[in-house]
Amino acid sequence: MTDDKQVQTFVLIPGAWLGGWSWQPVARALIERAHRALALSLPGLSYVGSPAGLELADAVDYVVGEAERRGLSDVVLACHSWGGYPATGASPPAGGPRREGDLLQRGGSRAGHVDG
Repeated sequence: MTDDKQVQTFVLIPGAWLGGWSWQPVARALIERAHRALALSLPGLSYVGSPAGLELADAVDYVVGEAERRGLSDVVLACHSWGGYPATGASPPAGGPRREGDLLQRGGSRAGHVDG
């Protein structure tokens, strides 16, 4: 990787009934390209716990909380299927001001292709 390429941190959010394990091939590819990757398992979908009684807000709070716990703020949220809902909840509104709990800075990270 050359100096002119920015190292990004990717927070990988799985779809319904999947866990962070489903992102492992992608996480490895990102790390091989000198990026950082955090593959999450949403509440109730890990080996311990149950999704009973959980709501979308719980998933959003978990994504934001895990990023904050690790000191992350300007990240690329990558999501699959239902994971788009908590990813959207953790992102600032398009063109709007940044809110407390937003993981992305306006004009900061970009979604899409990872150069490698």
